Amino acid sequence: MSTAPTAPDLEEQQHSLQIRGLRFDPDLERPFRGEYDAKSVRYLRVFVPVLIAVIVAPFLPLLAGVPLGAPLTRGLASMVVGVIALACLLVVALRPGLRKWTQASIAFAALVIFADQTAAYAGLLQPSGADPRVLLLKYYAVVAVILVGVYVASRLRFVAATLVSVVMLAVALVTPAVLARPPAGTLAADFSQLLVLNLLAMYAGHSMERSARRDFLALHLLDAERNRSESLLLNILPAPIAVRLKSAPSAIADSFAEVSVLFADLVDFTALAARLSPAEVVRLLNRVFSAFDDLAERHGLEKIKTIGDAYMVAGGLPVEQEGHAAAIAELALGMREVMVKIREDEGLPLQLRIGINVGPVTAGVIGTKKFLYDLWGDTVNIASRLEAQSEVGAILVTEAAYLRLRDHYHFEPHAPVHIKGRGLLTPFSLIGRRAD
Repeated sequence: MSTAPTAPDLEEQQHSLQIRGLRFDPDLERPFRGEYDAKSVRYLRVFVPVLIAVIVAPFLPLLAGVPLGAPLTRGLASMVVGVIALACLLVVALRPGLRKWTQASIAFAALVIFADQTAAYAGLLQPSGADPRVLLLKYYAVVAVILVGVYVASRLRFVAATLVSVVMLAVALVTPAVLARPPAGTLAADFSQLLVLNLLAMYAGHSMERSARRDFLALHLLDAERNRSESLLLNILPAPIAVRLKSAPSAIADSFAEVSVLFADLVDFTALAARLSPAEVVRLLNRVFSAFDDLAERHGLEKIKTIGDAYMVAGGLPVEQEGHAAAIAELALGMREVMVKIREDEGLPLQLRIGINVGPVTAGVIGTKKFLYDLWGDTVNIASRLEAQSEVGAILVTEAAYLRLRDHYHFEPHAPVHIKGRGLLTPFSLIGRRAD
């Protein structure tokens, strides 16, 4: 399965387009052709009916009873063939399921109309009193219109248009030379003008497609940059908050009646970091916090921030969540298990302590640069200070959290701890899930 091209990939293709010509890599060529054909379809829905009207208009006097002569009869037959070819093209333009045949249908219609005009020209060369020179000029005028239409009006892609034009030019040179036998100089002069016109049409068609490809790349570069910015924003802010901030870039402040808040801290990590190189410290913290991020995402929780070697996460916001207390408990147990594995892998004395509280909070985005979605209130402060009072490897929860979790998790009473600003508080130690 192919992935969407990144901005550097698109920039490289934009550069190569200027050097090699009209071709993208396959993963970009397919969407370009689909988009280009779709635009061609919209154009043909207007262009083809107008062209049919132009072809039919000269024969409208027949409805008034103008007598038919042989030339007029041949012209009428030619008109019918041209209208049928264009009608087939219009069917493709009107049916979404047939869009993949758009370019082939344009080429087919152009060749049918050209063959029809060539046959009409050959018929008019029969003894009729008409000047062969005039007939040749009229024939070449029709061929010129078809050639220009193939390159410009029909939006046929350049390579296919070139192949169609080569066929037309070959037939347009051979047919008069064999049937009318004009002087070589006359034929060469008339055909050279047609050839010059075709070269100009080729240049116009090539420029149009190159411009279309550059516009397509520019839009994809813009989309890639926008997606990259969206990804960065979503790594900073919760998705609902990011959407609100983009639609109304004003202060965001919400009140939640009940959320779960968890603080975790790596014990004595400062002393450990002093013995490690800066690269090792960053690598180790990245491994630990990345594992915590995965757990938080798995349980539908919102990571709030990291402060040094501390980690803060909440449940039940910015969108209300049923069972957020249980999700926080599962996260805490999972974090403790992760730390055991990392400690064994790294061979370092890594320990964790955790504090959990449940209650009301105020949440919002602060700052105008380096946005931060943060929480405030006693619920947050108590969870943080409870973590600071916790023993190594322990998960301390407040009574509010205990009351919501006691039916499904096993707890042990803990000695009262002193919480700044609240006095003595009796927490519970989360041991694990109940066996039943």
